[in-house]
Amino acid sequence: VCTPGGGGVNGSPPPSGQINQRVMQAVSKMGSFSSKNAPGTDGGRLACAWAVNQVMGQAGIRPLGDNPLYVPSVEAALRSGRGQAVNTSQAQAGDIVIAPNQEHIGICMNAGCSQVRSNSTSNSSFTWNSDLNFGGSYGGGPSTIYRVTKP
Repeated sequence: VCTPGGGGVNGSPPPSGQINQRVMQAVSKMGSFSSKNAPGTDGGRLACAWAVNQVMGQAGIRPLGDNPLYVPSVEAALRSGRGQAVNTSQAQAGDIVIAPNQEHIGICMNAGCSQVRSNSTSNSSFTWNSDLNFGGSYGGGPSTIYRVTKP
């Protein structure tokens, strides 16, 4: 789905201390993008993990997860050494936000993650701006925030 380092914002993988900055540069460069033609995503309706991994690829970060289309696989990679959980008070733009029960994933857009961008199921595009808990659309419980630590 994503080519490591291929077309990254700055070409090569970012140093660990610059990952979030590179992720936000990629979000800025890519803007809102369509997921309609993403393979294996039901015409972009089930493309939240795909969209996050597209941003990671643009930032020069290897795809997260053995199956980069599946939120539980992305979270398993983050838990297994590619990232670390952070609490809301430590959250920064560029962190990854995962909804309860691994039903959705997005990218934190500001400190504290009060704004999160993710794939819109209804629009099949990376355009949904919501809050930390995705407006309660995925169980209403607290989301988990991760910081990618290994590109």
